[in-house]
Amino acid sequence: MLNLEAEMKAALFYGGPDIRVQEVSTPVPGPGQVLVRVEAAGVCGSDLHGYRYRAPSSGRPFMNGHELAGRIAALGPEVEGLVVDQRVGVEPGHLVSCGRCRWCRRGDTQLCPNLGQMGGSRIHSTGFAECSLESAANCYPLPDDLSIEQAAILDVYAVAVHAVHRVPVSPVDTVAVLGTGAIGLATAQVAKAAGAGRVIVVGRRAAPLALARQIGCDETVDASQVDAGEAVHALVGGRGAD
Repeated sequence: MLNLEAEMKAALFYGGPDIRVQEVSTPVPGPGQVLVRVEAAGVCGSDLHGYRYRAPSSGRPFMNGHELAGRIAALGPEVEGLVVDQRVGVEPGHLVSCGRCRWCRRGDTQLCPNLGQMGGSRIHSTGFAECSLESAANCYPLPDDLSIEQAAILDVYAVAVHAVHRVPVSPVDTVAVLGTGAIGLATAQVAKAAGAGRVIVVGRRAAPLALARQIGCDETVDASQVDAGEAVHALVGGRGAD
């Protein structure tokens, strides 16, 4: 049982590569909130931006990490459908919407003017800490056959699934994916799983291009060696990708 009165360890970001593991107060979940004990966290490209390119420091450290999965450590009041010690994947705190505005009511939660806010304060997941305070509505129970490590990057695959929903594919389509980061590779993988007849991945680094072939992509193009547009057109008989 987690002692909410004890402190927890967290990575505090002071700017650039200055990251310190320190003790901070363990959050206490309020109404509609849960406390997740973090068991795995992914490193997003946006996490690396501040690390590689030092931003002006405000003097106040912050916590980070929005790709995470773990177990419910504590429940706040009015939480239903979740239980302590349940394994969950987490939709990041900065994507929490109000649920009441016209954008939320029509399903476009990403356009919510109060996105990432609760009670007027900005919120953010803290996957690089022992625990993360989350909205219960953004915690999703995991099936037994999905590991915690896999669940930590569900956010990445959600982006890929959304992309294929926006641009449906069929067995007669050739899909070209530009970029071999986590989102690009996930999008290529999901497009193939969704039935695309042919998937071509364009990138500039040998290792992720090799990984693209391992996960089932049909062809890869190294844009550091050839003109990507011409190469894709040549692979598809001169007509280009769909």
